[in-house]
Amino acid sequence: MDWKNIRVYNGSQNNAFEELVCQLARKEKREQNKKFIKLVRQIVE
Repeated sequence: MDWKNIRVYNGSQNNAFEELVCQLARKEKREQNKKFIKLVRQIVE
């Protein structure tokens, strides 16, 4: 996969990559009573 060609998501390729990682993390098997939580960071320009 050519990461330079990742499509824009929520205004940037960085956001697209972070969303991809979060989706993959949600699909992973985890120990009982553990879950993946996506932390949202806001960038103020």
